[in-house]
Amino acid sequence: MAVLWTLVPVIVHSAPPLDIVESAMWGREWVVGTYKHPAMPAWFIEAGRYLNGGSVGWPAYLASQLFNLATLAITYLFARDVAGERVATATVLSLLGIEYFSWRSVEFNHTIAQMPFWVGSVWCAWRALQGRGVVWWLALAVMAALGLYAKLSNAMLLLVIAGWILATAQGRATLKTSGPWLAGAVFAVLCIPLVQWLLASGLQPLDYASARGREQSGLATLLFPVNAVLQAAPVALALGLAGFFNRDRGVGNQHALLTSASSWSSLWVLAVAPPLLSVVAALASGSGVRASWMAPALPLLAVLLVSHFQARLTDNVLASLRHVGLGMATLIPLGYAVALPLLGSLSTTAPLRVVWPQAEIARKLSEAWTNETGKPLKIVAGTSWAAGLVGINHPDRPSILTEGNLSWSPWITPERLRRQGALVVWTEGRGSLASPAPANLIVGQSVKETRVTMPGRPVGQDVVIKYVVLKPE
Repeated sequence: MAVLWTLVPVIVHSAPPLDIVESAMWGREWVVGTYKHPAMPAWFIEAGRYLNGGSVGWPAYLASQLFNLATLAITYLFARDVAGERVATATVLSLLGIEYFSWRSVEFNHTIAQMPFWVGSVWCAWRALQGRGVVWWLALAVMAALGLYAKLSNAMLLLVIAGWILATAQGRATLKTSGPWLAGAVFAVLCIPLVQWLLASGLQPLDYASARGREQSGLATLLFPVNAVLQAAPVALALGLAGFFNRDRGVGNQHALLTSASSWSSLWVLAVAPPLLSVVAALASGSGVRASWMAPALPLLAVLLVSHFQARLTDNVLASLRHVGLGMATLIPLGYAVALPLLGSLSTTAPLRVVWPQAEIARKLSEAWTNETGKPLKIVAGTSWAAGLVGINHPDRPSILTEGNLSWSPWITPERLRRQGALVVWTEGRGSLASPAPANLIVGQSVKETRVTMPGRPVGQDVVIKYVVLKPE
């Protein structure tokens, strides 16, 4: 699975997905976070450059697969703890068709980055409360902190875990030991850079999250339960194909580890409460609800489902499920490889971003800059997509000035902008082809353009890229 989802996009993509382009431009700054999110994906993409001769490529896709493998491995360990090896095996196999473990895994983003730490935090908390030793409390502190460095929404899970500890007699009893207090101290220390970044940014990521939520229509919010079911549907489909839900199945493993009501209720709370808390918080603040909020909870929901019906896990069902899982892990990436070029050529609207000729775009705009200035390109300005296509693999490794907003790119000062100049780029066209010009940077400047032909697209559907050269002093 990991090998195919690393190789297939390398072969069929002519440009990285948007989130990779964006993170690649941020990664070279080595910042704790940006106006959107903490910067963990950017760190891994930047580190991966050194494996690929200094350019973004297969390491960015591999990073996503490594995070997914970590998520599946931790899910297996957690499920084995709570319900045995058969449930753990069935859970992991049933997850292989989930979009974030398959076709959406080509776009390494904060949702994928947060998932191993989400499941890992639950596993460590579960073991810590079982009295497995102070090491599990310290592991929980590390997992919890890293989860926040991946995505701030992990705070919802941490609130639920804290509430779970306080609400149960077993949890309250642990507060009389040193484990929780040592974990709290380690967690606080690890989060110091994160807090400093949030305060220095004026809480920009919270404003961004609120704005993104408000972009969701009322219909999207109402359909959130439907979207949640659709995201989880591949788990039920895989189990169904393996005969898991057949009524005439014989009784399988009867040795359920989750025998107490408290264990079942704890698993329900840990799996369901965090995304529901996110929904409640969003609605209370007047924001919208995003379907991706369900993603990190999907592994735990799969554990819950399989555990509840684990007596159905006969040897035949497990054998069939192994074939189904292998089929999904093989056929979905191969189907993606076949479908993507077809979708790119048949679409009558804007072309998919991953089929844009990134290398040609970068070459034409870089030549325009060099011809007019004869200087290294140190700053590109525009939307993350337009500016990123020019900058991600440029040998001068320019910084991005996102939409011309200095507060969103604090690594660029007005003095640096005057001294080094900037190449300002934006696109014109239909639908998602278009991107706004950074108006504050192009006033009174000479606007030029270049056209790029999209492979496989009808004549006349070229991408028009506008640009302004702000010459360095």
